Amino acid sequence: MTIEKLNTFIAQLKQDEANTHDLRRYLDSLIQGLHSSIQLPKENAAEKLSQFISEYIGHVPKFLNVFDQAAKNNQLQALISPLTHSALNFFFQPPKQVAQHHGLEKAMHSAYLCQRLFEEINDHCISKSAEPLIPIDMTTANLIVHNIIGEPLANDLDVIAEQNCAKIRHYLADLKSQKTPSFIANDDQWNKAWLHWSESFSVGDISLRFEINSSSTLM
Repeated sequence: MTIEKLNTFIAQLKQDEANTHDLRRYLDSLIQGLHSSIQLPKENAAEKLSQFISEYIGHVPKFLNVFDQAAKNNQLQALISPLTHSALNFFFQPPKQVAQHHGLEKAMHSAYLCQRLFEEINDHCISKSAEPLIPIDMTTANLIVHNIIGEPLANDLDVIAEQNCAKIRHYLADLKSQKTPSFIANDDQWNKAWLHWSESFSVGDISLRFEINSSSTLM
């Protein structure tokens, strides 16, 4: 399993979707039931939402490539490889909750696991060093996809991501290395490796908005 194979795999799924429109039809059936805080465009909502999901999925290998290169530049492959390995497994050896789905809908579930894992790793580093390991904030996008997947399945996937994060933390704790994720987050060389990378993922026409003083949430 490699990032290059993941790119090829996702490209094929997108080509299949262009022929079948299965994801678009699936999303069209969900639109009326989405949380009211998710603001959809008035026209072509299903098409825009499908584009959003396609970009969300495609972000994973794009991000992993930059993440992998930054690790190589700083001789940190041993520390970083567990995260990449887990992310690839979510696509090529997904848990049974994901394996039962098909096409880009299945890939959406795998991508959600990856994005939630990145989020959990960052939260861990912030709690340890007040700095994220990686300059990415997918909170809004993850909240939207959480709602699209729906409960209780999305909650089950959250648990899987949290369990994988815990395994990675234990693995890193066992390494005989002075460099931990929280240390890396404050390392100048690591930060310089990310300096020229511009995060291209955007929510675009899909937005998330909560009313002031509202207690309603997506999760």
